[in-house]
Amino acid sequence: MSLCQRNGVEPPAAALERIERMLEFTLAYTRPDGTFPAIGDADDGSLLDLERRTPRSHRALLAAGATLFGRSDLKAAAPTFGAANLWWLGPAALSAYDAIPDKAEPVGSRAFTDGGFFVMRGEGRHLVVSGPGRGPAAHLHHDLLSFECWADGTAYVLDPGTYGYSGSREWRNRFRSTASHNTVVVDDHEQTRLLDDPSLFPVESDGAARFTLRRWEVGDDLDRFDGEHTGYTRLPEPVVHRRQIWFHKGQGVWVIRDALVGEGTHTVRGFLHLAPLGVRLESEAPWVVRVTGAASDLVIAWSPEPGLSVTVGEGWLSQHYGAIQAAPVVTYQKRGVVPMVITFVLAPVAIGGAVDADGLLRWARALA
Repeated sequence: MSLCQRNGVEPPAAALERIERMLEFTLAYTRPDGTFPAIGDADDGSLLDLERRTPRSHRALLAAGATLFGRSDLKAAAPTFGAANLWWLGPAALSAYDAIPDKAEPVGSRAFTDGGFFVMRGEGRHLVVSGPGRGPAAHLHHDLLSFECWADGTAYVLDPGTYGYSGSREWRNRFRSTASHNTVVVDDHEQTRLLDDPSLFPVESDGAARFTLRRWEVGDDLDRFDGEHTGYTRLPEPVVHRRQIWFHKGQGVWVIRDALVGEGTHTVRGFLHLAPLGVRLESEAPWVVRVTGAASDLVIAWSPEPGLSVTVGEGWLSQHYGAIQAAPVVTYQKRGVVPMVITFVLAPVAIGGAVDADGLLRWARALA
């Protein structure tokens, strides 16, 4: 678009509209600190880096968009123009950027149904749910109903990333696997089978894993996501995984309910992959895990269920392409006859602060 304008070519109106809509998605998807969730494949390499970019930051892109479209909401999310934009767009664009008011209404919760992203936002809060309609394929991972959670300046629950494409098929598949995402595994099966295929992006062919959005609501005080997938219906005793998420904006907390519906007895394991932060198991009745961030703690509390267990172990995180590090992972597990329901709360609190886990869980159980 910039090249067109600099050479006297008027971009087609349809292209301008599409680019502006892409920027609106980027605005909603980007966290308040300018970083963004890394869902699916990601390669952050750059042939020519015109400035020292902050990894996983969209602020330069939003600043360029603010300049090209004169939008104050994009500028408010990108408080500096950036050296790369100055090199690319020139001094006149910097003057145009400076002239745009930098005050805008807060970015709210929003669903991008076609792309499969559902964003829940509030003051100091950001959560993204993955629900691509066609199921895992190509650059997508086995992450149906997975999510990332950010609060008070800290990304607590993370997608582990990509790590690499071609260096190791074992590691490639590990980072794409269901167990490497913040979702549920049934009987140690993948949502979609990992094919024995020499290509980098094999696509499973039986078409079993399909996401359905049952409900999406954005309210003044409460947002609601309700979705399910059919990846486990190919099992001899089929199971559907349904996940509901409520976001209470006033309290700044989320409730997540996993429902497994189908036939037979199954082992259900859910995973929460965490940033490399301090993590401790605080209680077993109810199960409570505390994660310490920069400005707050994230308390994760599970509704008491017979046979439910929660453990804190070690997993893997790749925050940049080709890089890998150890990071904590929380696993919650239960074996039993379906239907089965597991409910937990994500509650940011002051560092070291007390939390009324029982009260939060009573409220969570009352949600319909």
